[in-house]
Amino acid sequence: FDELKKAEPLLKKIAPMTFEKRGGGVDIGPMMREGIPGMSLQTDDKGKYFYYHHSHSDTADKVDPKDLNQCVASIALSILLYADLPFELLNREKYEKHGTR
Repeated sequence: FDELKKAEPLLKKIAPMTFEKRGGGVDIGPMMREGIPGMSLQTDDKGKYFYYHHSHSDTADKVDPKDLNQCVASIALSILLYADLPFELLNREKYEKHGTR
């Protein structure tokens, strides 16, 4: 996690976001509990995300192009950072949780 925090200035050039050690929900939470790294974008949209989320109205015309571009850039940066992390760092929490190395 500390390695990701070091790259936060790059993330902030894209949008006012930070790397947080939380998230997961029902989509990726079970994998994260097994030590697989996960990430979620935290939005500050005043709750509008859930007006349409997973409904028949959840269509591309509701997306602000600037927000979409920032999300894509943030995910791309996160993927790049995760891809360069040593395996041991990615699984440290799982090893500590299960008491193995």
